Amino acid sequence: MKAPREEHELIQRFQSQGCQECFGELYRRHKDLVYRLITKIVLDECVAQDLTQDTFVKASSKIEQFQGNASFKTWLCRIAVNDAHQHLRKVITARKHMETYGAGAEHRGGMASPRDSLFWKEENRRITEAIKTLAPELRSALVLTVIEGMNPQEAARIQGCTRSTLYWRVHQARKILKKELGHA
Repeated sequence: MKAPREEHELIQRFQSQGCQECFGELYRRHKDLVYRLITKIVLDECVAQDLTQDTFVKASSKIEQFQGNASFKTWLCRIAVNDAHQHLRKVITARKHMETYGAGAEHRGGMASPRDSLFWKEENRRITEAIKTLAPELRSALVLTVIEGMNPQEAARIQGCTRSTLYWRVHQARKILKKELGHA
């Protein structure tokens, strides 16, 4: 990873001159993190690819709003998490609409497990299904801190909450998952 100072210069050049190469470099540096983060929130690789692109398009069009109070990575992850939450709200609304009006069979999204073992595939499916039951804010808190290993202060900034709220969300997510998985 290159120095944060250099990243600041890339952002300034893109903000002031519209330098597409600068934004391209920012994209290359952060696309994998954004994709992993979104994938783990929405639990669908195809949707995550689309939302990753949407996140960078949104970041590009709103780059003048980036003030540098937080790192670019934090600002970008905040956009990604918000986009993922918005997508989940749309999915939930669509499912409720389908249930209400009796539309066909329920769509079951999710990632296919790369493991060959039937046992691990089933365990992964159970965990994925349990994670789907979490509210978006709880799911994101868990993904940011436990799965992505982000420090709590940065994860709290991304979620737009205090560290204590973030800790509560992670605690609640774990508690719900234990219950869902039969470990309570």
